[in-house]
Amino acid sequence: MPQHPPGPATGPGPDPLQPITEHIEAVFNDHRAPSTGRPMTLTDKDTAAHFTVSLDLVLHALEGAVAQGILTPEQQQRLVILIEGMQQAPRLV
Repeated sequence: MPQHPPGPATGPGPDPLQPITEHIEAVFNDHRAPSTGRPMTLTDKDTAAHFTVSLDLVLHALEGAVAQGILTPEQQQRLVILIEGMQQAPRLV
């Protein structure tokens, strides 16, 4: 699976991905890790890796959806932009 580049440099000021990052982190915090019973967090390297791998699988599924005619390439590209933004969450937490 190809590696995706980090998000664009945004210059001074807050990262525009910060609101979605905060939402994603809050969702993880609402769940407990099965092995420890503690709230999950993207600051945990293993959790962050699992999150990223899961999104890579979604990107792969979108490729399959285009191949099967479920999505157009344009629809896929719009979803890829969203998912690649989400993939930046672990670095912004």
